[in-house]
Amino acid sequence: MPILLIMILQPMLSYLDYLLDLTVKANTNYLVQKAAVEGRVTPHLRQEVIDNLKAVGFSENQIWIEYDPVVRHRGERIDVSITVFRNRMLFPYLFTSKTLPNSYYAKGSILSEYLD
Repeated sequence: MPILLIMILQPMLSYLDYLLDLTVKANTNYLVQKAAVEGRVTPHLRQEVIDNLKAVGFSENQIWIEYDPVVRHRGERIDVSITVFRNRMLFPYLFTSKTLPNSYYAKGSILSEYLD
């Protein structure tokens, strides 16, 4: 019976894992695009992304956003990366020989559009 349950739930849990990864990537892209206009990642933008990720179930202490707080002028590069540590709720992965990454990771870069 547990094997049957795992076989039924595995595709749904894999899809859930994919959606969580896609959410982190989409929020990274959103943050980078908004930061291009501002010339940097502002605390407000950072908090907005954290709130978006918390809305899908991540806790604030799982979210790590890396960026350079220096204002970048037009044509300079802005790099942002978001790492969100995975929950170990996906129990079927515990029975495989493969190891999962410990986190969801996304990196984005864009040229600044900020004018003084």
